[in-house]
Amino acid sequence: MSQRTIRQEPKFDEQLEALGVTHKRLDEVLEGVCFALSRNPERFPRVPGTQLSIIRTPVYPGAPSLRIFFTFNEEEVHLLMVEFCEEEVPPRIKYEE
Repeated sequence: MSQRTIRQEPKFDEQLEALGVTHKRLDEVLEGVCFALSRNPERFPRVPGTQLSIIRTPVYPGAPSLRIFFTFNEEEVHLLMVEFCEEEVPPRIKYEE
């Protein structure tokens, strides 16, 4: 299976910085997001009536749940927008610091 290149658009970077989440935690969360999206972006739901897809991250200590909007083609995934997710997404496994 080939991997897609991840591209963070300028608006995404601006919004990410404005969230004010510590960089270490944010880097860890984004690393997981990019890993999943580079391999299989098709598995995440589309926003009805748009070309946008969405991924929601779980809540971890020091890292709130995020909602990330993206588009993709056969070669690239474009991270377009990021915001706090109102509904908390629990981690798939129990996490303890």
